[in-house]
Amino acid sequence: MDYFYGFRVAYIFVTYWVLYATLQSVNNPSTILNTFILFLLPIAFDYHSQQPVKKQNRVRIGFCFWLAFALFAIIFAIRVSGININFVAYPLFKWSVFVFLVVFFVTAFVDWIAMSSPEEVKHRQEIAEKYRRLIANEPLHEKVEHYEKEQKKLETLVRDLITVQRQQNQLLIKEGVCMYMTALMLIASYVALVWGTYKKFKQNKILLSNLRSIVLAPAIIIIFNGISILKDLLRGNAKIAFKNFKRIINYPVYLGELIELSLEVEAQRIVDQNKKVVSIKKKKRAKKQPRVLEFDKDFVMMLSAFGFKRDLKHS
Repeated sequence: MDYFYGFRVAYIFVTYWVLYATLQSVNNPSTILNTFILFLLPIAFDYHSQQPVKKQNRVRIGFCFWLAFALFAIIFAIRVSGININFVAYPLFKWSVFVFLVVFFVTAFVDWIAMSSPEEVKHRQEIAEKYRRLIANEPLHEKVEHYEKEQKKLETLVRDLITVQRQQNQLLIKEGVCMYMTALMLIASYVALVWGTYKKFKQNKILLSNLRSIVLAPAIIIIFNGISILKDLLRGNAKIAFKNFKRIINYPVYLGELIELSLEVEAQRIVDQNKKVVSIKKKKRAKKQPRVLEFDKDFVMMLSAFGFKRDLKHS
């Protein structure tokens, strides 16, 4: 009798006894399914590695392999399917499967007897001898060349990975630089826009009320008119939206409209003040005083209304 298949029978007996002890003490469905999987998978691999000579042995081993693999696939599918597996813990189910699995313990005895025949033993010895001769007859320089080729493949793979990583790092650096330069250009452009706006107001002796108004003036103008353009487009007033867009693009012209409107408002304020001021010196002093502009949403709305009326006149 062959010793290997004798130890194989002992191994399957021990695993079958462990399966029995687990089913006896555990009622968790997941644990029960995992135990069945751990019992079936090694048996399937073992049958797959067998190479019998006789036809009846090949048929039996092939049947046992596919049976073990099919049971493993079914139990694994139940385990990962997400369905309710509480039925697994029912005694009828788990003990039915346990009794059915005794077929592998029985076939292990049959394999021990059948694979201990002189033909099967001689066949296994021939396979082992052929493998030994193949290993022994392989020249040393061929082994060295084989491992050198494998080492070169590994070095090439590592070098390619390093190259790809460097390229990715360079690409990330370029993207970061581009984003940084774009943000810097936008900030510089906006700072220049704020500075030009401030200087233009100052030339016309118009002082914005605070620092926040100076910084936010261009942004408020652009954002408010952008919202106005979007509303006009949604209402179907494409002509008006296009004119508002041209006004934003021609920011210096738009700024001139703002200064013109502020001067008109200030002129009206001075006229109203002159009606109350009696002294001529006070009149002159009031005219020379710089005007302080409260730059808020109402003022921008008034400016937009002014520009819209002017566009209607020209159209």
